[in-house]
Amino acid sequence: MEIPVQSKIAWSEDFGADTPGSYLLKVYLGFDRYRIANPETGFRTQKACSLYTYSRASGRMVKYEPDARSTLGLSYGGTVFCQAMTVIIDDVEGRLPLDPTKQGLAFGNQAQGHVHEANLYDMVSCVAKFWYKHHLDKFDGRKA
Repeated sequence: MEIPVQSKIAWSEDFGADTPGSYLLKVYLGFDRYRIANPETGFRTQKACSLYTYSRASGRMVKYEPDARSTLGLSYGGTVFCQAMTVIIDDVEGRLPLDPTKQGLAFGNQAQGHVHEANLYDMVSCVAKFWYKHHLDKFDGRKA
């Protein structure tokens, strides 16, 4: 799924793909059947929503969060978003700010970096919530 991300203006002020400083980002979502079925990963945090961020500029994964519920603003209590949901961010245009070693994200190195970071995670959060709710409704609210 492609989503527009604005790097200079907060999405709440002006939303759209045609605003200056916006770019398209690909987001892939799914449920990791290995993580959900593996008895060794018995803890809820190991089955929580994980986030992988890939950069085309560096050609590799630049960030991994095993429990991205707080980063994405998802519900952190109970078992919601604990079904081994996996979110992959693919920076196809290479517009995410990388640190000098290209091994992590560095929003603080760019002007309006805090706005860019907030917009990125807010947009990915919207997609993740929609995806989760869609699959939860498909199975009549059953999580297991």
